[in-house]
Amino acid sequence: MNKAILFTLLFAAAALFGFKQYEQGTAKETMTIMAVNRNYKDMTIYLSGSNQAFQTKQVKAEHKKDYTEVMKLVSEYQNNGWQIKSSNFTAIPPSANDPTQTLYFLLEK
Repeated sequence: MNKAILFTLLFAAAALFGFKQYEQGTAKETMTIMAVNRNYKDMTIYLSGSNQAFQTKQVKAEHKKDYTEVMKLVSEYQNNGWQIKSSNFTAIPPSANDPTQTLYFLLEK
């Protein structure tokens, strides 16, 4: 009978302390940067973050594929410790009434 109790106690101790206890990490900040280029002229950059106010920036695009200002902005955030977690590009073709190209970034700090 003593062996059964000892075995049970050892098993309980192993179950409690044998597995790594995960500490809850600090909450991470997230941010999205979305650049919308309508009609290949003016670009609007939308910034939305978990700990900051929503922002909108208007920039001129020199060409329909000119995303220089967006890349400068993303690079600036990366220099401040943000990491790109995801990015994507979508396009509505020129045959549509409102051709649009959207560049999207999800950042985390």
